[in-house]
Amino acid sequence: MKKVKRSVANRRLIVSLVLLLFIIGFSIFLGWSYGQRPYIVDGIDESTSQVNPEVVPPAEEVPPNTETTAEQEPTITSATFMGTGDILIHYTNWEDAQIGPKSYDFTPAFAAIKPIIQQANFAFANEETIPGGIELGLQSYPQFNSPSEVIDALADTGFNLIQQASNHTLDQGEAGIAKAYEKWQEYPDVAVVGSATSQAQRDEVAIIEQNGIKAAFLAYTYGTNGMPIPNEYNVNLIDRTLITADVKRAQEQADLVIVGMHWGDEGSSEVNAMQREYGQLLADLGVDIIVGTHPHVLQPVEWLTGKDGNQTYAIWSMGNALSTQLEIPNLTGGIFGITIDKVTTGETSEIQLRNPFVIPTWNYYTAAYRDFLILPFDQVEASQFPGDFAAHQATTEAILRTYVPELTIAKSIDF
Repeated sequence: MKKVKRSVANRRLIVSLVLLLFIIGFSIFLGWSYGQRPYIVDGIDESTSQVNPEVVPPAEEVPPNTETTAEQEPTITSATFMGTGDILIHYTNWEDAQIGPKSYDFTPAFAAIKPIIQQANFAFANEETIPGGIELGLQSYPQFNSPSEVIDALADTGFNLIQQASNHTLDQGEAGIAKAYEKWQEYPDVAVVGSATSQAQRDEVAIIEQNGIKAAFLAYTYGTNGMPIPNEYNVNLIDRTLITADVKRAQEQADLVIVGMHWGDEGSSEVNAMQREYGQLLADLGVDIIVGTHPHVLQPVEWLTGKDGNQTYAIWSMGNALSTQLEIPNLTGGIFGITIDKVTTGETSEIQLRNPFVIPTWNYYTAAYRDFLILPFDQVEASQFPGDFAAHQATTEAILRTYVPELTIAKSIDF
């Protein structure tokens, strides 16, 4: 019996030792695990100095500032300028246009170029002879007065920039200017510049806006054939001080400035010193387009560089559009065009000019001085030209491309 009791006692001792070892091991494990946990206060892990994502939510992601890191794309709006030469109305022109005892219609003469001109946003013509109308008495060379219906034809064709500053502007005195402007009031969308009946009218900058592009238009003449000038504001004479002030005022109000200049030597395709002097002045002032009239023959086009590096497009002379002059060079003109781009980036914009072109024109009439037409070269028939027309085309193109060899010589079918 004693042997059995000893075995039971031994088993109890073994079990007690196992329990004791388990308790000691478990206690050691708990102490080790507790020591591995981070000590966190207000969401900060003191062991790593990092925000505990389980306690503090992550900050919102801030997108990059695209306004400052990405370049803004420019916006471009475009318009087209076209201009043609002198409208020089002799008595034979108005006799052909007469449709009644005291009424005239000049629109047939412009019919061939009308579809072209009407595609321009800014369309220029030089009103060489004052259209004072029959009330003042019609007159031809050398002291002109034309029927007021010339104005109707110009407006109908699509011209909206009219130069009324020439050596014939005062052929009928201030009364001729007043009558012309009275008629032009029927066409309020047309800018008529270069002469005026008051100082306020002279000082107002003529601006036409097309496709979001504002064009200011100015015009000047070298003189008035000795005709007295009643008031300084009656006609704009070419003068450095006057031009400088006018251009600066125009630039404050418009995107681009177009200036008509009645200058040069009659009958000469050469650009003279006076044209060079004032052409450079206009370029230095930042004028965009120079439109030359008066020589009654074509002169070249040219890019002029202003003092600030700007480019000015100079049309030295556009020749005649409509007249009864006799020589082939005097019956040759052109429709001069160029594309205008307004490039806007943010709050700033600039004007860029591109793709200059010319459509040469022929001023046709019969031997009886009838059926006057302004014809693009590609519409001229052999019977409508007195001589070798191909040779004349080559001569004309050579003159026009003197300074701009890449100038496009266009055709009416291109429009």
